[in-house]
Amino acid sequence: MTAEAAIQEKILFQTLSGPYDKQHEPFKLLVKRVENLLSKEHDHWSQYINENNNTNA
Repeated sequence: MTAEAAIQEKILFQTLSGPYDKQHEPFKLLVKRVENLLSKEHDHWSQYINENNNTNA
């Protein structure tokens, strides 16, 4: 999921489309959005691990 979302962000950034349209500093927005994607993925992974550890204990 994260890889597909990152590719989509890359394309939007490179074409200055969507949220990057008319941005003064589009690279900063790209960094924020990608960090947000990674953070969400980490949260989901941590939740998955914790749930599996609780059922196996």
